[in-house]
Amino acid sequence: MKPLLLLDMDGTIRKPKSASKFINTPEDQMPINGTIQAVRHFHKKNYLIIGCTNQGGVGAGHKSLDDCIKEQQITLKIFPEISKILFCPDMDGSRLAVVYPSFCSKLLEREKIDYADFSSFRKPSPGMLEYAIQTHDVDTSQILFVGDRPEDQQAAEAAGIKFCPAEVWRNQFCPGEDDF
Repeated sequence: MKPLLLLDMDGTIRKPKSASKFINTPEDQMPINGTIQAVRHFHKKNYLIIGCTNQGGVGAGHKSLDDCIKEQQITLKIFPEISKILFCPDMDGSRLAVVYPSFCSKLLEREKIDYADFSSFRKPSPGMLEYAIQTHDVDTSQILFVGDRPEDQQAAEAAGIKFCPAEVWRNQFCPGEDDF
């Protein structure tokens, strides 16, 4: 069993290249300082690393589902240590998209998933995190979720897992640290 690192995406490990508040096109993204080092650090410690992100912009019509999938695939190229990204594309939390580095993806409906009765995949509900935990052979005593928003912390608490604020996590792994 491996330890598990769950990462929020926007504002935690990536940000828009443009001055926009949100990533508007798949290419409009860049890593936040310290995140490449932090992800590598956990990968070297044998953590399974999974992204977990709300993508309400799809449900609100600001971006297409296909563009959102492409956005996650670009993130997986920037961070090759991340095994997959889970995202909730709707506002009611009934769907969960799973994007892999191999450019394949799938969209799951909450009521068709066998693992548990998930109330919602949209954070602050814990469904996305619980799905990641239940579908992998992980050491449940070694799970960490990193995020930048109150709903990230609320989801971690509801799932009963440890939470670390993104800024604290990133600052531990800035370039020049001795433990790399």
